[in-house]
Amino acid sequence: MGSRYGNEFLKAVWHLHPSSKLTSLSGETICICSSGEYDTTTGKFSGAEINIDGTIYYGDIITGSESACNGKTGTNNPEYTRNPNNHINTILQIVLEPSPVILKSNGEPVTQAILPIDPKQLTAYERLRDGAGEYHCARHIASMESHERIAMYTRLLADRMARKCRDIRNIYNEHDQNWNETMYVMLMRTMGDSKNKEAFTELARRVRYTAISRERNSIVYVEAMLLGASGLLEMYDDDSYIRDLKTTFNYLRQKYSIVPMEAGYWIISRTNPNNHPVLRIAQMAMFLSTREFLFDHMIKCRTVEDIHRMFRTEASQYWSTHYIPSHPSYEHPKRIGHFKASLLGINLTVPMMFAYADYTGEEKLKETALDLLEKINCEDNRFINAWRAGGVIMESAFDSQAMLQLNNEFCRKELCWQCPVCRYVLRKLTAKDPSITY
Repeated sequence: MGSRYGNEFLKAVWHLHPSSKLTSLSGETICICSSGEYDTTTGKFSGAEINIDGTIYYGDIITGSESACNGKTGTNNPEYTRNPNNHINTILQIVLEPSPVILKSNGEPVTQAILPIDPKQLTAYERLRDGAGEYHCARHIASMESHERIAMYTRLLADRMARKCRDIRNIYNEHDQNWNETMYVMLMRTMGDSKNKEAFTELARRVRYTAISRERNSIVYVEAMLLGASGLLEMYDDDSYIRDLKTTFNYLRQKYSIVPMEAGYWIISRTNPNNHPVLRIAQMAMFLSTREFLFDHMIKCRTVEDIHRMFRTEASQYWSTHYIPSHPSYEHPKRIGHFKASLLGINLTVPMMFAYADYTGEEKLKETALDLLEKINCEDNRFINAWRAGGVIMESAFDSQAMLQLNNEFCRKELCWQCPVCRYVLRKLTAKDPSITY
């Protein structure tokens, strides 16, 4: 039984066959005692245990015929492939149909067996795989029982938090293991939209938090440092205010050895005026100028109101009549709104709180961070809206962050065979559950 996704499919269903009895292509009886754990480095299921005609073997299990294709021919028989370095510990090869047998360095063939497959499972997998990136599996998530969906969300969110903890820890180590400096870098990184996230991060590297702290009593100095270092002021004509900023920056760049960025770092085409990097930097300047001990305040947030209160900031007076330098507009205060503040809560406050709790071992603070995530409304973006259109229930940022993890780590990478939704569908089909149809 062939399939264009044969090896992926075998990996997806292998764990659904615990304690199975198989027959090798040479007639031995194989009992699967332990199916092993998938190793992303080797592409094998390591730590497996099988019984072949009464003899116990421990080692690796490989799936599919693709594994043999990279070896060199070990005999004159094209049905055999020798790859001793990659398969010295391999004890079993699982395939959909007879394939070239692998020879170890001593000439011993790796035992091969065909895994019996339910055609419905294969059809389901192929349709899920073909629909990756198009939210094809949304209807299966929508049909889950509440406890199943919550359990899946919890696992996905745990993986997302673990990844964010690693990212934050890396920044912490890069910045002298200082939590205030780490928070500042993460604040700048989160303030930018997806197009300018790296540019904001680079700006935070060039203007350190220590410099901001020393000059925080002057909003003009903080604005001058950040906007001058961004290189963005060079893109616009001068007016008296912008000239003053440039003059001040020339003094501060010497004082703090700041190397300004090139304007080309930034992506400003087709940018919403309210999200323009210049305006966001001006808002950050005011935020940093008017708040001290930022990290301490951030990890004390317990409600959505705490988050909105912390980020409630309005850019300086000049920006009330400007979205960009030297181009006056109608007067309108340029505040960080509730929507942006909530995003900062989701993508900054909660991860920082969780990462710090992970670092210090404060499990109670981890629970507090996740509880805060459950109090914040879902994000409103095209990914979340697409899942919702498919019937997926999301009631808070806890849920939407889990679904973003699913989308980013499985759907976009077409890793359906590892996806919890795919495994849910295949497990239900194995149990002959009538709620799963194809």
